Amino acid sequence: MSFGDPKFLGIQGILELATIGRDQARDDRFISAVSPEFRNVQNRQILNQDAPLQAPHLILASQSAQLSLSAVQANFQVQFYGEYIDDIGRGLDYAERKLLAVFRALEAIDAGVTSIGVIAKFNFPRGGDETEGPASQVLGTLTKIDIDPSHLEDAQVRVALKVRDTYFVHLNVENYELRQYEQPIQPGVQNIRVRPWLGTSQEKGIDLTVDINNKLEARVKQGDPEVTSDGVSAVVGMLRHVATTSGPKFAETGEISVASLTESSEAEAH
Repeated sequence: MSFGDPKFLGIQGILELATIGRDQARDDRFISAVSPEFRNVQNRQILNQDAPLQAPHLILASQSAQLSLSAVQANFQVQFYGEYIDDIGRGLDYAERKLLAVFRALEAIDAGVTSIGVIAKFNFPRGGDETEGPASQVLGTLTKIDIDPSHLEDAQVRVALKVRDTYFVHLNVENYELRQYEQPIQPGVQNIRVRPWLGTSQEKGIDLTVDINNKLEARVKQGDPEVTSDGVSAVVGMLRHVATTSGPKFAETGEISVASLTESSEAEAH
């Protein structure tokens, strides 16, 4: 199956902290350090001592990205729109800049980072002249299950790879369909029921979700690792490789090279 131009839908970055705590003076330093990339303070609050450690007490934002800080982690996410959806390189540059800014701000407050993870989502629309359905592509390429395509609605395959005894690289491939619904909205009607037979299919293709993290390193060490700037660059390097090279190939042929992933992580880190 051939694909149209890929689309970069969004990304989430998660940095888990070595030091646990909520401190207003430290938050002030963090806000100052990260302000070139996240200028707006959307929410800042003092939580009760018995509040869950994962509950964010600080939320910052830029024009299209949001960053939350809790006692145990920093979490940033962005849903792309406009030119960033169609320009994967530009979207990756943007995500890397935000991720490095958060990491350096955490360094500035001596928080220390023990875990890093990124989750990115891409769509590969089916080529206009294709007759094979995306679900059949997923099933036929990535599994040995033999099903009549006329009886197949959806298919999903998930693979987790180990890279350098440090990183897990999860690849989740499934078919998707975008449908457009046109239904008049009546004044005062809040609940709208969408019938399964309504709408027209606008696009079909392959959805690829990539999850890269260093949890394997913690498992191998039997303790918390220390994430460095090289570690951030390694994760970004693998994400770039998956987004531009190995991901589309995996979706199309079912082939993936751990050696290439290793090389991409080492190239970015140095």
